[in-house]
Amino acid sequence: MDATFGEASAADAVIERLISRGKVEAAGVERAQRLAGDREPVYSILVKLGLVDEKDVAEALAHVLGLPLVAASEFPEEPVIEAGLSPKFLKEARALPIAETDDGVIVAMADPLDAFIGEAIELAVGRPVIRRVGVPAEIERAFERLYGGGGSPGGIRQIVEGIGEVIVDGAEEDAERLKDLASEAPV
Repeated sequence: MDATFGEASAADAVIERLISRGKVEAAGVERAQRLAGDREPVYSILVKLGLVDEKDVAEALAHVLGLPLVAASEFPEEPVIEAGLSPKFLKEARALPIAETDDGVIVAMADPLDAFIGEAIELAVGRPVIRRVGVPAEIERAFERLYGGGGSPGGIRQIVEGIGEVIVDGAEEDAERLKDLASEAPV
């Protein structure tokens, strides 16, 4: 992270960049600021309100912080570090280790300004974290591919595919129904 920015000033710089590039209007930012309070960053609220695309926020974060933006093709085919890191924590943190180097663990983060997440990963793996900016949806897709997801469509699909191997005595109809349910969006 660029040493010239604190969390608050970096978040403000992200908002300024989004406005200057025409990605969001000042009125939308004011609306998001009223809703945000101290709970979460204004740019996160802007995404939730649908006023700005999460990719635009990721690009602004990368620019302001001087960090690389991770492309979807850069996510690994297999989990990089499994020992010490809870998949549940990674999913909730929207952070995903993508590589190990001599200098530390490279982690794609939806919000690299969240100091707690970086420090928690550092403590869990016992190595420095090298932050990268990731688009939240791309991090989530990579997570689903790497870890499944329990109640998510990807995790359900894996369970249903396993059921197909143990079908006996007319249970084929039930398995087809489960496959249909798995393909629907979660509630």
